[in-house]
Amino acid sequence: MTTADVQIKETFSGFINCIVSSKPASMITWRRVDKAISITEGLLEGNNSVSLSFNDVSREDAGRYRCSANNGIGDVVSMDANLVITCKYLI
Repeated sequence: MTTADVQIKETFSGFINCIVSSKPASMITWRRVDKAISITEGLLEGNNSVSLSFNDVSREDAGRYRCSANNGIGDVVSMDANLVITCKYLI
């Protein structure tokens, strides 16, 4: 499993990738760790991957996100990635 921290400029779009290599194929899910919410929107599924997409990001989107994979054999495997939003200072 691989994922990595991502930095996106405020009001721009981007994504965090989660790539898994498993047989049989894994069910991949995303959730926001610091707000304990499961994510069901903005998911882009690929071959052995699910990307979490962000459109028009705001500073409230910044945080830690967790990708989890489960293929029904063994334990669930998880990795975290930080979403960092670069933005102008508020005065």
